[in-house]
Amino acid sequence: MSVPVLAVLAAALATGPAVAGGVSPPDAAAFRAAITVAADDLEPDTLLSTRTAHARQVRLDGGTWGDGYLVARIDRRSGAARYEVHQRVRYIGQRRDYAAVHYRLADGTLAIRPIAGDRRGEDVCSTGEFNGACPLTSELVFPIEEGVLAAIVDGGAQGWDVKFKEADGDAGVRATVPMAEIRGLMLAVADYRAGRLSPRG
Repeated sequence: MSVPVLAVLAAALATGPAVAGGVSPPDAAAFRAAITVAADDLEPDTLLSTRTAHARQVRLDGGTWGDGYLVARIDRRSGAARYEVHQRVRYIGQRRDYAAVHYRLADGTLAIRPIAGDRRGEDVCSTGEFNGACPLTSELVFPIEEGVLAAIVDGGAQGWDVKFKEADGDAGVRATVPMAEIRGLMLAVADYRAGRLSPRG
């Protein structure tokens, strides 16, 4: 997607759908203001992230907790952005082998993509010597194209559902990415491209 087209889209993303009742969650402007920007002159990309934009560790299912965030990697020479969804999961039991992610495209088509990374760590009993239930963690990562993400967020829903599946296909864990979070990150990307965003966070 070209920079001018994204700038037009960013203006439309500034306001999201209203939330009926209760306390409103962070809107796109709040996420935009909380984006962290990491720039290193020895790296080709500048990283924009929603990781610290809000605390949203939530129960994903009966025995799994998760904390997700988004990353945009912007090429410092071309301005092209690559988006990633990061989902940290914590659970108790045997090690899970997550292999794929399922989600809906803007037209409702089910997309099934391989997970690009599974970073494991912070395990209390990772040596295998503990015979009880182990608390285990994985940080799952998958990329998504800028144009695809822009079309999804333009659909008007309040959240985007994704499901991480294990290699055997029998089990999975669902998570919801707030559309306001996606909008906020895309607005921050437009800010960076326009020279309005400096390293912070």
